[in-house]
Amino acid sequence: MSGRLRPGIRIEVQTMQPRRFIKEIQEPGRQSGYTLFEVLTVLIIAGILATIAFHSYRQYKENALFDGYRYNMVLGVNTAKQSARAGSHKARLCAGFPRMVDTLKAGVALNEDQKTCNVSESDWKYGWYVVEAMPVQKGDDIVFTPMVTSVNEIAGKFPVTLTGNGKRIDFMSNGRIIPYSSAGTKNEVARVVMAAKHESYRMCKFVLVQGIGNVQSGECRIGSCDDSARKACGNNDSGCASSITDACGI
Repeated sequence: MSGRLRPGIRIEVQTMQPRRFIKEIQEPGRQSGYTLFEVLTVLIIAGILATIAFHSYRQYKENALFDGYRYNMVLGVNTAKQSARAGSHKARLCAGFPRMVDTLKAGVALNEDQKTCNVSESDWKYGWYVVEAMPVQKGDDIVFTPMVTSVNEIAGKFPVTLTGNGKRIDFMSNGRIIPYSSAGTKNEVARVVMAAKHESYRMCKFVLVQGIGNVQSGECRIGSCDDSARKACGNNDSGCASSITDACGI
């Protein structure tokens, strides 16, 4: 048998086409895309995610601001303490007064009440400042004149209190403290506590200053502050723990 085809026989070759191509040929007017329901679903999901992200950002910002209160309280206490030790004289941490920062920025000289922390409307919500008894040469004598050396400004968003509603703390050159009551009299106690409270979060940031000048900071949840208070005190001193819980308004 020869390799040639027999005459009279016709061979037809058909090519296979993909289903999609055949469907487009059969339905030439149809186009692919998203339905209105699908678009609305995507938009709703995107809106929910954006709301969650915005809420998380606001909470993070609020936490950072609140934690900054503890940092500022520790900074103020340590600044007064180190100033007293470095200068071998007394330094005082004072509650701020209205328009304190504007007054200092404008270079206005403080009056005697402001220099000695005896301002009647002083409050920790205005911030706090450090006053040192700076040595000044007057003729042949050296006298100690109070001068502001450090200022901590806060927004006053969270209430800040000092044990016994005190308005100032004196640090002696040996680092020991002499707290004062709201009436301006010496309040002989073994320790003082500065505390900032966040009512919405039910949280309290505190700074414990022992009578010998040791400083310890911490935080606790209002209503269950005992463990954090005992940890900050570092011993079984119930009076120390009570000072923290009292300052936090428990």
